[in-house]
Amino acid sequence: MEAIKTVTDVELLNRKRWISSRIVGEWKKCNKFMSEYKMIYEKQSTVITSELSDHARRIDVAQGAIVSLTEKKTLLGTAKVTADVTTQLTKIESEIERHTKVVTVEEKVITAVKEKKTTNESEYVMHVD
Repeated sequence: MEAIKTVTDVELLNRKRWISSRIVGEWKKCNKFMSEYKMIYEKQSTVITSELSDHARRIDVAQGAIVSLTEKKTLLGTAKVTADVTTQLTKIESEIERHTKVVTVEEKVITAVKEKKTTNESEYVMHVD
């Protein structure tokens, strides 16, 4: 009876060691994958942040151009009407329209990129959990 109990205890101890070593191995593998996933997430976050700043800069440039073109249009509007002034006013109008389109497109892109950022964050949090 004593011999059977000793064998059983030794076998249980061996099984516990085997399970412990498997758990430690799986934990190390999981830890490695999580660090890789975190690195990918941080890289995506950096790219998204730089994209947002680029698009915001484009919007600022377009809005600045619209303001300066509007001032120029106001100055030309008070000038004597000639064929050259009319041509310049038409060009200014088309440039203002082009910059306005750029602003609307860039705002749509910023909205989409912000949605992607929130999606990435939620996926990362869910993956960590």
